Amino acid sequence: SDVALGVLPLGTTNNFARALAIPPRPAGALGVLTAGQVVDVDLGQAGDTIFANHANVGLSAQVGARVPARLKRHIGKSAYPLTAVARLAWHRPFRARITAAGAEYEVVTHQLNIVNGRFQAGQPITRDATVDDRLLHVYPLGGHRRRQLLSASLRQALAGHRRATAPPF
Repeated sequence: SDVALGVLPLGTTNNFARALAIPPRPAGALGVLTAGQVVDVDLGQAGDTIFANHANVGLSAQVGARVPARLKRHIGKSAYPLTAVARLAWHRPFRARITAAGAEYEVVTHQLNIVNGRFQAGQPITRDATVDDRLLHVYPLGGHRRRQLLSASLRQALAGHRRATAPPF
């Protein structure tokens, strides 16, 4: 339904605010709100979870749930990869089945990302995805080996993944 919400960039990486081109400082964001700028946003659904920007399955979801708040306050978004490295030794890959456009795909990975927007972990991950393009972009980050996940994560963190909007599914 049509509901207007105001977004303030008060998070660690502010992916959703970035996708909406909201200024990174609260004063600038308040300027957007008081100007009455409205943007349509598609919502995604993965299982029973409804989301606006992204949903993750696997290591990233575990990290997001367990990264210490105190560590985030002190070192910002660097707290996420540090927590991920600490948890990776015990993480096991999983098998995921994705059904899209009448086709079924299967992957074995440590992390599956379902995104509706351009940013994840404060980095642009697509060139042309928008929060209102009526598309979800689903991709595994790395493969079933830990080193594949580390390599893909490092590449995304340093260069931004910048995948095209035509993933394999």
